[in-house]
Amino acid sequence: MQNAPSRLLRRSTAGLAAAMGATMLLAAPAAAQAKPDQLFRYNERTKKTQAIPCTITSDGLAKVVATRRDGRDLTVDSVDVVEIVWGQVPPSFTDGMTYAKRADWESAVTSFQETAGDSDARAPIQAVARMHALEALLAWGATDSARFTDAVSEADRFLADHSDNRHVPAVRALKARAAWLSGDAVAARDGYRALFDAGNGGTEGYRPLDTAQAALAGAYAALAADDTTGARELFGLARTAFSGITSDIPTISAAAAAGAEVAGLGDAMAQLAGGDAGRARSAFESAARDSKTSAGAATARLGLGRVFLAEGKPRKAQREFAWVAGLDHTDGDRRAEALVGMAEATLAAGGDDAAVQAKSALDRVLTQYGATPAATRATKLLESM
Repeated sequence: MQNAPSRLLRRSTAGLAAAMGATMLLAAPAAAQAKPDQLFRYNERTKKTQAIPCTITSDGLAKVVATRRDGRDLTVDSVDVVEIVWGQVPPSFTDGMTYAKRADWESAVTSFQETAGDSDARAPIQAVARMHALEALLAWGATDSARFTDAVSEADRFLADHSDNRHVPAVRALKARAAWLSGDAVAARDGYRALFDAGNGGTEGYRPLDTAQAALAGAYAALAADDTTGARELFGLARTAFSGITSDIPTISAAAAAGAEVAGLGDAMAQLAGGDAGRARSAFESAARDSKTSAGAATARLGLGRVFLAEGKPRKAQREFAWVAGLDHTDGDRRAEALVGMAEATLAAGGDDAAVQAKSALDRVLTQYGATPAATRATKLLESM
């Protein structure tokens, strides 16, 4: 799980490309209209990424079709496309990219929506502009939560207009995320599950890593929806999916290993959510000691913090939450959750400056991690203080 604005970065890996929501919003397009598109694809034989100047004619879910500069046709499996840098784009698209770099999300949304509705723009450009508008709405939601509902609508528009586009899996994941952030964890759970089922069923264009990550995100959404049975099932599916991924690309294999460790703690997380902190503790303690990935260790320490808080040991809980908030640089959702936990533990521990310290942690969630599920809890806790 990742902080939504942090996903607005260009793709940098091939094939199974990282995180469900990783996108190209801040990848600079070619400004001059005379420039060709640049298609970056992963070559399984050479184990290298190759840049191909061309004109994209179809950015499909199964295949990307293009014309090379010498007039030859080019067809590439969509899962082998690392990135496309667009050459000929409308001015509104370029404006949207500029506004996004400035974090002026309202203007970015307006510009990208203008491109998405521009009948003179190429169909692939209209599609990617609609996706960028969705991403910008999610980023804007960090400071205006009403935009998360708008993001769901934007995703629906994309899926209706571009149902065979290469970005359909990513948009489905973003829609589930937007639903969760808008307060509908059940819709998020179901959206992630449907995305997992499509990828697990062998649908072309769905990458194994994205499929596994959908199951993991769905498990967390299920916990948020108080569905511990569904969460256990999805954690199990995620662990199996991650464990089945093999890749000679270091970023892919590392993400799969991390995902498998996190998903492996699913039963403990479900036990904790169900009120059985005692049974969960041993699993978290073992993982905190033996995890081979930073994500696995951070998940275990976060779980321990929750266990100690439930057991009435706020000082111990503070230490675990502080470890995650200060040292886990792999996931914004976890950091935000740890900061909320720190605030809760600080208030439980008491002291003259407990309220001040707790407020500081909660303010940090809202200013730095406003587009995470923990932000809603931070807001409610602040209002109760």
